[in-house]
Amino acid sequence: PSIQILVQNVRGMRGEFSQKRGPKTAIIKSLINKQTDFVILTETKTHFSALTNRKLKYGLAPVLVSRNQDARGGVVIFSNPEWKIIQGSQIDTEYKENIVGGVFQQSGIKLIVIGVYGRTDNADNECKKIIVEIDKIIDNMRTIYGTNLVVVAGDFNAPMHRQDTSTDKIHKHRTSEAMHALVENHNLIDIAEATGNTNHTWHRIGTQAQ
Repeated sequence: PSIQILVQNVRGMRGEFSQKRGPKTAIIKSLINKQTDFVILTETKTHFSALTNRKLKYGLAPVLVSRNQDARGGVVIFSNPEWKIIQGSQIDTEYKENIVGGVFQQSGIKLIVIGVYGRTDNADNECKKIIVEIDKIIDNMRTIYGTNLVVVAGDFNAPMHRQDTSTDKIHKHRTSEAMHALVENHNLIDIAEATGNTNHTWHRIGTQAQ
């Protein structure tokens, strides 16, 4: 099936969803159309309770929200009402602040959707554990729900290739290797690479995209 997903690191949404039209929310809404199936926002920096019942557009509602206990990090998956989450499929993991996901169904099609916000530090082993956990989650979901349709999206805070960096260096080698293994194990496609659109969407002040 053709799936349309909008993924955005919002770098904080405090107060946005308590207003009818915060500036970041307005930009996100302008990018949504009737064919949008899912919107995945990362680094929301918002307590999960602030996102409950906060719809975006065309009925897109926050079906899965990371259970961060304070306002840091955070992932939320908004779903088009045509996609119904299978009750009980929601991910239950110790990485509640970094991973959210579940199995959605529409017209008999089952789709695994996982949103990720990776650790921002350089603790390579700990960052790798998040990717390895996602690998295990997908394995379990594929077996339980009998589907090979998988979407993993978000901000991993780790590059797969040197050209993905602004410095031409990979500082999280183990994490990068785990990401390559994840793609290979589940026959995933790097959309940016597949479409030839690998331009950087954000880089630190003082650096330039390679």
